[in-house]
Amino acid sequence: MADRIYQDWETKLKSLLDSVEKELKEVRAQKEALFCLNTDVQNKVEGRLIHDDRRLILSAPEIVIGNVNMGGTLDPAGGCTIIIRGNNIAVEGVGDAGSVAVRAPMISQTAENPGIDGKEHTVEGVSQVIIQSREVSIDSNDIPAGGAFLDARGVGGGSGVALYADKRMSLSAVSSKKSLTARLEEKINSLKDIKNALKEEAKDDLDKFKEQSKELSKINDDRDKLRLKDEDELTSIYNDIDELNNLINELSPQLAEEVYRQSKTLGELAELNRQEKFFKKMKEEVGKTSDDDFKKKPVQSSMSIQSESLNIMNADGDGNLRTDEGSGVTILSNRMKVEGVFDDKGSLDKGNRLTVNMKTIDLSTAGRQGVQKEDDGTLKAAKLPAEGDVIITSKNITMQTINAEVADKKYKDTGLAEDGSVTIRSKRIGLSNINTTDVEADDKGKVTKATYKPEGEILLFSKQVQISSMESKLDGDKVEETALAKDSVFSVRAEKMSLSAADHEGKAAGQATINAKQVTVSAMNVDPKTKKFKEMAQGGSIEAYAEKQTVVAKKDLAIHGEETAQLTSTKKLLVNGKETTEVKQDDKNLLTLSGGNTDLSGGKVTISGDTTVKALTSPLVSADKLEVKSAFKSSNISDGVFVGTKDTSTASSKIEMKKEAADVNKEALDGGAATEKNQGDALGNMAGDAVSNVLGIALEVGFKKPGEEKKS
Repeated sequence: MADRIYQDWETKLKSLLDSVEKELKEVRAQKEALFCLNTDVQNKVEGRLIHDDRRLILSAPEIVIGNVNMGGTLDPAGGCTIIIRGNNIAVEGVGDAGSVAVRAPMISQTAENPGIDGKEHTVEGVSQVIIQSREVSIDSNDIPAGGAFLDARGVGGGSGVALYADKRMSLSAVSSKKSLTARLEEKINSLKDIKNALKEEAKDDLDKFKEQSKELSKINDDRDKLRLKDEDELTSIYNDIDELNNLINELSPQLAEEVYRQSKTLGELAELNRQEKFFKKMKEEVGKTSDDDFKKKPVQSSMSIQSESLNIMNADGDGNLRTDEGSGVTILSNRMKVEGVFDDKGSLDKGNRLTVNMKTIDLSTAGRQGVQKEDDGTLKAAKLPAEGDVIITSKNITMQTINAEVADKKYKDTGLAEDGSVTIRSKRIGLSNINTTDVEADDKGKVTKATYKPEGEILLFSKQVQISSMESKLDGDKVEETALAKDSVFSVRAEKMSLSAADHEGKAAGQATINAKQVTVSAMNVDPKTKKFKEMAQGGSIEAYAEKQTVVAKKDLAIHGEETAQLTSTKKLLVNGKETTEVKQDDKNLLTLSGGNTDLSGGKVTISGDTTVKALTSPLVSADKLEVKSAFKSSNISDGVFVGTKDTSTASSKIEMKKEAADVNKEALDGGAATEKNQGDALGNMAGDAVSNVLGIALEVGFKKPGEEKKS
């Protein structure tokens, strides 16, 4: 009989051991079988069982449960464990001032199913923790071991939720892959080590239990054999039977305790196996998603903070704003949206305002490559390439560096900041008043078709405006210009352009200067692709008006008129070439003045009008025909004067007219000043004056005698 009882214990323990790697349903069935052992067997477990099938009530003004003395003081030896296990447990503090206080060095609340033996950690569909109160306060204090807590600070001012922490507070609503995988691997390895050790322990304990149960069964068998002897022999062996009964009464509870202890161990082992299988499957499911897919696919995690008024401050418990290196607000997000309130018509509410007021505001879309950090997380080295876009869309945009003040509750602009500046630095800067119409976009929002038309105006008000393409270098606090940027271009393109330095009354003032190695002012059509000059614009014209105009060319000054070129002056026209003045036509010189010498040439040259030729010297004049209508004078006519006659006979004469020559030379000297004056009278007179600079005249002519016809 006894052998069968102990064998039943052993069988149920072995069945539980064999089921520890099976499904949870089978494990629970084996646990239940152990629990349902014969009550007599359960009663052998050390301790006292008080049980009622209906209800058990402990009633007193004060109830203390624990290993305590009559004063309610816990046994200093410790070792007191209190377990309340049930399907529904309620702890109620009744009355207006009713309270429930839970104190312990470590308090854990986990919404999970512990199982009938308390060894399970099974999450159920209803797993949740609910804290409902008029006032909720969670206060974390950085108190050293052996210290004491102050009273919780509470919400203050009535109902609400207060979260306090002296050091750190973390609010997270996240899903993960890499970190979750790492945590799962760590948990699986930990479970595996504990499970393997516990499994070996369970096998050894079961083997010991078998030995103990065999020993106890043998004692029971020995006692039963003694009882089967003849009655006349029983008297002599009563002492032996009593001794065996005492031994059974001593060992049987120990064996029952071992069953109880091993059932706990096997329950824990079964739970470790269940968790290991669950976490392995979870790891397998997580591993089905690649890192890239995890980054791209939404994980549905979210956090919501709602309030009529929301304040975020870097302040300490005394209200001091912290300005140390570690203080600040950091937001890491792939997308961030700040949006105002819309009215029922879809317009932004008039009270919408976003205000950012900081000593330095850094708005960046820089990338981060090759990042190196110190042990404390400080950025040591990185490449920060500019990328991305910054888009500001508004009806009115103002950028200003001004001083201001508030007086009588009114905001007032008090002037430009002393050293204020606005700098825009970019490889390419576009400033546009382009309006967009006829817009078409694809299903992804990309514009595929549109019409762009410049509208509006750009106003620039400043005392000084400078546009520069200069290279420079910085040496200490001194900036020095080094060179003009190669291939730099300043281009203005518009239907109408106006550059004015007129004052408020319309009077021209100041000056406009264009300075370049090559300056081109044109009214030309251009090639739409190459942007190079193509042809003269029909009806194009360039006009310059001024009281005084000066054009200076160190080497060449070219004026081209495709049909007409005019140089006119109401008073005086000056043409002054420091070395040479040339008048050309078809690449041939018509008039050249150089070093006091004049060369007049052409296919047909006509000098008309009242013309005086005076000379200081006697150069050679060569002509096909020379006609003198009023007078011909010469102080000295050398041999070689040829006069053609009808009979072709030759004649020569030598006439000395020294006095007349002297008079002519004197008259030429006296007329020098008049000749200079005549240079500016007219373009036609300029040619005559140029001829008058000839210093001597030598004539080889054919002419007629008085009364004779002119001969060839």
